[in-house]
Amino acid sequence: RGTKQNVIARYEANETMKTDYKVIHIPEIDSTNNYAQKLIDEQYDLCNSVIITDFQTLGKGSYNNHWESKRAENLTFSVILCPALEVSNQFYLSKIASLSLISYLESLSITAKIKWPNDILVENKKITGILIENSIIGSKISNSIIGIGLNINQKEFSLNPKATSLSILSGFEYNLKKELDTFLLHFKKFENNLNKKEFDFINKNYFLHLLGVNSYLRYKNKEKTFEAVIENIEENGKLVLKSKSGEIMKFGFKEVELIY
Repeated sequence: RGTKQNVIARYEANETMKTDYKVIHIPEIDSTNNYAQKLIDEQYDLCNSVIITDFQTLGKGSYNNHWESKRAENLTFSVILCPALEVSNQFYLSKIASLSLISYLESLSITAKIKWPNDILVENKKITGILIENSIIGSKISNSIIGIGLNINQKEFSLNPKATSLSILSGFEYNLKKELDTFLLHFKKFENNLNKKEFDFINKNYFLHLLGVNSYLRYKNKEKTFEAVIENIEENGKLVLKSKSGEIMKFGFKEVELIY
């Protein structure tokens, strides 16, 4: 990892982007989220920074799943925010990350949907994953590390056959730096919405792009498999489903699974 002076030098050497994020590039690391947390623990000021790597040796997804990404073919990075957001509003970080990816893909004429809580699907295949880890002081979030894996140029996924990438969808090869810059412009837009506490705007857009809002899909929990439509998303992120018989059911993370 190098000395503190070396890290700072690398940090300062990167250009300040139009979005005001500063980018720290590490060729290889265990996990961008892990690296960000280590620097924060060592009292580095990483607010509004991005840590990106060519390859993660221990890339992780939600719920301790492994995130598959070939070296230098995709974007694997973490955005670090210091939002001073109430803990009760922490799911808005997941919402703006999801909406940023949806907006970015739409700019490439790719239609995507959000599979609750924050998987991004194109043609029912996963193109990106989000892992958010927050540090809390009192009732507020002091630091939020938003880890994102975005499949760009990888064409084969041995661990996840239900994965896709920009290159699979379009047949083109993409410049990773350009795509990161473009994504961060979309992310900044929704971060600004959050900073201005435009919660209604964020909620409406998140709900609009959810998979399963206007159609009955199959879900399963520990007890049964059933068909339901998404009725609502509560402020704490809980999923509210309505079955065909009219039964209202609420689920937290990992308590229900969409079968698609």
